[in-house]
Amino acid sequence: MIKKSIIAAFALAAFAAPVCAQTGTMEETIEQNKIETKDFRGNWFVSVGAGAQMYVGDHDRQIGFGDRLSPALDVAVGKWISPVLGARVEYSGLSLKGATRWGAAHSTGEQVPGWGVGMNYSKFNYSNLHADMLVNLHNWIKGYQSGRVWNSIAYVGLGWIHTGEAPKCNALSGNAGWLNTFRLCSWLDANVDLKAVVVDDSFDGEDGGASLDGILSLSVGLTYKF
Repeated sequence: MIKKSIIAAFALAAFAAPVCAQTGTMEETIEQNKIETKDFRGNWFVSVGAGAQMYVGDHDRQIGFGDRLSPALDVAVGKWISPVLGARVEYSGLSLKGATRWGAAHSTGEQVPGWGVGMNYSKFNYSNLHADMLVNLHNWIKGYQSGRVWNSIAYVGLGWIHTGEAPKCNALSGNAGWLNTFRLCSWLDANVDLKAVVVDDSFDGEDGGASLDGILSLSVGLTYKF
């Protein structure tokens, strides 16, 4: 499923490129290195991405890397306030996989080989709704260019993360990442997003004494710019 999501995203980007090329004459009416920020209706964007994610919890390191990967989905709406600063609201989620000791939380009932009785695989669904502040590093350092192919964007934000499967949990999430966008045309970008999420140690239903757990994800997708 993960491979299919990534392949589909790249295929969509490849299909969109020639479509964008047909509308390339629109760029001739835009003055180079200028951006309009006064109009509230301008500079909005919608993005969607899919990829893989991994939970970093108390017992997850005791299973193989591949057994910890699960599909990820990102959907966001945002606006560039200036060429350097932007903001977005994003949903990220689907499911997380790992291991649980003594079947304490979200156990699948399948025993982890090599660890004896009491260590089972775990899996649960979750959603993370977060607001992020975006900083376009290329525009900050080199200045704005309307035709720049690659933009490197750092972001940080806070959110509300939830799992409705027993043991249920609602908690604050800290979100940070590195978003890279690749210009296909004036209104469409391909994007690669590397994200880290920090949550309370008990989010996966296990309190192992550490203060925090984490989620790492990598997704690819498209951004439509209004």
